Amino acid sequence: MTRPESNATHPLLVRQLARLGLAEDRPPATADEWSRLLARVSASYTEADQARYTLERSLEVSSCEMQRHYQELVRSSRSELSLQRDMLEKSVATLHATLEASLDGVLVVDQRGLVVDFNQRFLDIWGLPEENIRGADQALLIRHASALMVDGAEFERRVLALDVSPGSSSHEELALRDGRFLERFSAPVVLPTGPALGRVWFFRDVTARRRAEDEVRQASGLLDAVFENIPDLVCVKDAETLRFVRLNRAAEELVGLDRSVAIGKGDRDFFTAEAAAFFESTDRRVLREGGLVDIAENPVDTLHRGRRLLHTKKIPIAAEDGRPKYLLGISRDITEEKRAERELRDAKEAAEKARHTTSGFLSNMSLEMRRPLNSILGFARVLDGQRFGELRESQREYVQYILRAGQRMLNLVNDLLDLRRLADDREPLASTRLALDPLVDEAIQSVKAVADEKGHVVEVDLPPRLPAARADRRAVVQILVNLLSNALKFTAAPGRIRVRAAADAAELRIAVEDSGVGIRSEDQPVLFTYFEELGPREDHSMKGSGVGLALTRALVEKLGGAIRVTSTVGVGSTFEFSVPRWTEPAGP
Repeated sequence: MTRPESNATHPLLVRQLARLGLAEDRPPATADEWSRLLARVSASYTEADQARYTLERSLEVSSCEMQRHYQELVRSSRSELSLQRDMLEKSVATLHATLEASLDGVLVVDQRGLVVDFNQRFLDIWGLPEENIRGADQALLIRHASALMVDGAEFERRVLALDVSPGSSSHEELALRDGRFLERFSAPVVLPTGPALGRVWFFRDVTARRRAEDEVRQASGLLDAVFENIPDLVCVKDAETLRFVRLNRAAEELVGLDRSVAIGKGDRDFFTAEAAAFFESTDRRVLREGGLVDIAENPVDTLHRGRRLLHTKKIPIAAEDGRPKYLLGISRDITEEKRAERELRDAKEAAEKARHTTSGFLSNMSLEMRRPLNSILGFARVLDGQRFGELRESQREYVQYILRAGQRMLNLVNDLLDLRRLADDREPLASTRLALDPLVDEAIQSVKAVADEKGHVVEVDLPPRLPAARADRRAVVQILVNLLSNALKFTAAPGRIRVRAAADAAELRIAVEDSGVGIRSEDQPVLFTYFEELGPREDHSMKGSGVGLALTRALVEKLGGAIRVTSTVGVGSTFEFSVPRWTEPAGP
């Protein structure tokens, strides 16, 4: 702006002159004009002062108002900034708490690959100290981690690939040398409209999960193997459609169904309408009742093996909501079993018929043989007593042969009759309270003559106050007589035979020991078999009928006991049998 020249007329004066109809080149000519001009100029200065004053006041008020607004704006900005700062601090605190509470190891790096943040779990997973980690180059951590891995080179290659593509995410499973397994997740940190600011890494220890998955896989494999190798037919159907979901190998082989064809199909696709309707009705009943259904005999017409008889069991398999989801069926082919049962039943009937025939024959034969045997023995005893005159030595020897052979034959006949009575159960054994001492004495008296003749010593070793037995008196005496006779027969003179007994809370055990020839271990399993003679004939000259011990065992078992033998060749044998101990019947 240029300053006006000193001789120039002031613009205010020019305006006042114009208002009075004057001009710069025509000044006031009269005093009145000068008076009016001066009044105008004075009024203009007053108006100017008033305007200046008004402007100054306006400026002053505006300045105060602007200052007030400025102060309010400053205060508002500071409050908003403080609020934003608090929110930021809370967000950062929440983020750190979230990182520390995470079960995953977390690492955050910036765009330069420098560590910005991490949590304690990350340090624990990789065995790193907290010192000097923040701000460190991620390359150091990568080298540390790769040294712990089974394939560290592959891990480094994948990480370097992310540097080439910083905006991409990745995931992989890592196998560590110490047997652990980790899942690695990585994603870029990006703003909505900006480039990647860094990268976040997550490391999750999945060792327990992997082991559990391996165990589940092994268990599933085991179940599959069991399912496939079960010899019975196993099938699983969908509970709603009754279509096959699974079949095992036995189902294929038995029914002739190809699994690749059968899965997804139903009974009507393979069986007759009648058979399929029966299967479906049974399946619906199982699903409706919700329990096991056992079909003892289920005839099925197979595709290649004709009609087979199956024993089938079906049961529903429920889902989590309790409703049936599948139907399990297990069938066993009992065709051959039933055929064998029929054959066995026929054989038993034939054997029973033969037994009755044989029993009748033995009984009749025994009775018929006893009469002439008694006569032969009676006449032989008369001759041996020399009632009709003396006999020469050779004659007496022949009579003794007759007596021994006749007595052996009579004993065999009596044993056969006893066997028949036991088999037919015509004479049930009693169950009475018996003291053992008199029974042992009675049995010893029965064999005393033979013992004395051979020069044997029979000893009795019974404890005092021996409990009573629950048994049949005649059967116990016969058992003792048979065992004592057996001991006397197979013990060379002079020998020792001992009878001993013991008791426990349930039974009495009676043993007959001898110092005889003994029994070979290979002969002991057939010792109690009917008509079985042990060992070669040259082993000894004392032969039995092959019935006595078998009859003895039958009597012992009929009394509710058991018999066993221990023997050493050349040392002797011990036969021990048991009978129930007497217990007082419970009162009313």
